[in-house]
Amino acid sequence: MTISSLSTSAKLIFGGAILLFPCVVLAAFAIGSNIVWASAVSISFLILGASMALSKPLLVPVGAAIALTGQAIALNGAFQGHPWQIDSHMLYFALLASLVVLRSVPSLIVAAGVIAIHHASLSVLMPSLIYPSGGVWENIERTSFHAVIVVLETAALVITVLQLKGLEVEMSLKADELSESLAISDTARTLAQTAQKQAETAKQEAQSAQERAEATIVQLENAETTRQASEAETLKLQNDHMERDRAKSEEQASVVDALRVAFEMPLDL
Repeated sequence: MTISSLSTSAKLIFGGAILLFPCVVLAAFAIGSNIVWASAVSISFLILGASMALSKPLLVPVGAAIALTGQAIALNGAFQGHPWQIDSHMLYFALLASLVVLRSVPSLIVAAGVIAIHHASLSVLMPSLIYPSGGVWENIERTSFHAVIVVLETAALVITVLQLKGLEVEMSLKADELSESLAISDTARTLAQTAQKQAETAKQEAQSAQERAEATIVQLENAETTRQASEAETLKLQNDHMERDRAKSEEQASVVDALRVAFEMPLDL
């Protein structure tokens, strides 16, 4: 996995953690605390978080949470002995809340666990890295009070993330339903367009068939007219031929009658 393949929210968290590194260094320098130690803590958490994120995709939000939470630890230590050291604890709550953008319950729980382990251990072992003053018991009381706040905030953030995830699932389902509806609509529109084209094609074919039928009727009418004209012409020719034959027959009969009459007349000697 590469840095470019990280989600936008993970890049934002890692970017915020990196931007806090110079703040840690400047705070240590301004207060006069151990710059090397503060820088080492800050860089160590950055490296640890980045290594986790780049090793497995499932560890990306957890790695980002550790990298960001570690900067609050480093800045808290950089304010060692300063009156504002107790005020720097607000950064824990602010950074914990910013992890909501990751939409990851494990990242919130891990970040809260890192804060709890850090406070619980250093309150006894090295309280000066957490609180500016006070005895061990007072620091434990402070840690207990901070722990209650962290638990309440973490619970609220977990509920928020779960609600956001539920909304995302609901939105995804609605988006799927919308996509399905759009697909059905597109299919219906395509079918309607196809049916319209088929109807237009059928209409054109019907018009073509009608035109062919009308042309055929015209051809038949022309053929009938031609036939009738031909029959009339044939009948006329037959009548003419019969008239000529009758005239010829009459002529021939007249000649025969004339010859018979001529032959019947007596000859004068």
